[in-house]
Amino acid sequence: MFDALLYLTLTSLRNSLRQRLRRLRQPKYLAAALVGAAYFYFFVFGGMFRHTKARAPFADFVTGGADLYVPFGAAVLFIFVLLGWIFGRDRAALHFTEAETAFLFPAPLSRSGLLHYKLLRSQVAVLFGALVLSFIFRRGALLGGGTLLHALGWWLILSTLNLHFIASSFARERLFEIGINWTRRVLLILGGLALLGGAWWFVSRQSAAAQALVVGEEADDVIPWLSHQLQLPPLGWLLTPFGWLVRPYLASNWTDFLQAAGPAGLLLAGHYVWVTRSATAFEEASLEQSAKAARALAAMRKGGLNFSRTPKKKRPQPFPLAAAGWAPVAFLWKSLIALGPFYRLRTWLIAAAGIVLLTSWLGHVPEYRPYLKAVGIFSFVLGSYLLVLGPVFMRRHTIVILDQLEMTKSYPLPGWQIVTGELLTPAVVVTFVEWLFLLAAVLSSGSMSARSQFHAVLAGGSGAAIGIALLVPPLIVLMMCLPVATLLYFPSWSRPTGPHHGGVEAVGQNMIVLLGYVLVLIVSLLPAAAVGGLAWFITNALIGPGVALTVALVLASGLLVFEGAAAVWWLGEKLEKFDLSREAPR
Repeated sequence: MFDALLYLTLTSLRNSLRQRLRRLRQPKYLAAALVGAAYFYFFVFGGMFRHTKARAPFADFVTGGADLYVPFGAAVLFIFVLLGWIFGRDRAALHFTEAETAFLFPAPLSRSGLLHYKLLRSQVAVLFGALVLSFIFRRGALLGGGTLLHALGWWLILSTLNLHFIASSFARERLFEIGINWTRRVLLILGGLALLGGAWWFVSRQSAAAQALVVGEEADDVIPWLSHQLQLPPLGWLLTPFGWLVRPYLASNWTDFLQAAGPAGLLLAGHYVWVTRSATAFEEASLEQSAKAARALAAMRKGGLNFSRTPKKKRPQPFPLAAAGWAPVAFLWKSLIALGPFYRLRTWLIAAAGIVLLTSWLGHVPEYRPYLKAVGIFSFVLGSYLLVLGPVFMRRHTIVILDQLEMTKSYPLPGWQIVTGELLTPAVVVTFVEWLFLLAAVLSSGSMSARSQFHAVLAGGSGAAIGIALLVPPLIVLMMCLPVATLLYFPSWSRPTGPHHGGVEAVGQNMIVLLGYVLVLIVSLLPAAAVGGLAWFITNALIGPGVALTVALVLASGLLVFEGAAAVWWLGEKLEKFDLSREAPR
């Protein structure tokens, strides 16, 4: 049956490509496809077979080689696998389309044949994902290496993870059949992690080499120290197989790659044997999952999001909603209920208290200063990325807005209040996360100072942190206005139209939207930076630098609030004139 399955896979790919080429007759897809094609030509295929060691921006600053960074990659892979075991389903289900279940399941095809067909189809996504990831991380490669080397390394990682997730779903169903449900499985995993963490902490405290590295106070000393800590037993033993999988990607030449590919290939072959030798039945759960996916797609095509899910228990309200008041607050109240009980004020307060306790504890023990530095760097980097990528998360929310737009426009509300209500929930959630990162960064910088300088550093940083905290909400609102503007002006880009909504034109659409994010960020920040800079210059000459920075940030924040209000008003006017039947015919 292998020839027939291979023919089916290749024919499906050919038909998918033909369908994407036919829709290029529409200008909206053609323009996006041209941008996507240029993107791939200039940044992916142009340097595919060229060695990029000289182009690696940090290659001259790396002194430890691949051995220094393997533990970090291994830790990331371990976290992905661990999350799969914790949040994975108890049933072993492979994703088949409705057509595949209708034609393949009744066919004279063994369970092993179905499994191999699924593995063959998954290689299409794995190969494409390896190509895309090799480009994304090529520019930031610390150790150089060609794009083809990176693509092969990513293929080994993604293929092994794909096999592991399939095999782990089979193992979870076996555990469920013997009485180990999700709760017991999570308790066993958490118990094992607690024992592992305790043993690793004891070894770390007794490690003379680890204590010797603590004396470094420069930021560069943190990376070798953390790398050494991750290699201490028993954590290092657990991360060893994941390290085998990471080493081919970090290889800087073909000799290193071939040496590292041996253990990684054995790990991949072991997972393949694990999957093929598992006799777990997956047909029934796969049929159920396929039917659910078909209902979801049909609901999206009809403009709704009712996926025929099982009714959930009543959720408590996040805060009491008054009978009369500002209308956008009702949008926030409704959306927070839909998000679940995790998004409550008490959750943010508990997280803030945990950050305060953690930074205070790490700051009072000199041996733990490298951990504190890692917390500060981690918070700063993630906070910066979230500020730019927060609107990307908003794009999924725009589908909900589009599906509910006919009902929302019937509300007796002006357009700007509807737009404000739709923006309020994602803006509040992202703002609170940004504030937590900012709190961790400020407390880490203050706790790393000497005790005699602690209050001075913390006080100076607090003034700047308050100003930055005031800048964050209006800036996030401005950034999140762009997905709503994309929805109102290009509604067909905001909702997928079927299983073939991807492709080069989808990449082009994402590139155009990402460029819009950058332009909005620059255009909105330039006037605020000019006003803030002028205020700082005047206040610094009259009072001093400490107060000047706070005043500058507060005035810049006020200007961003005005810009955000103008953007919301403009989108409200467009919303009132928006005709869904004309703009996005179904």
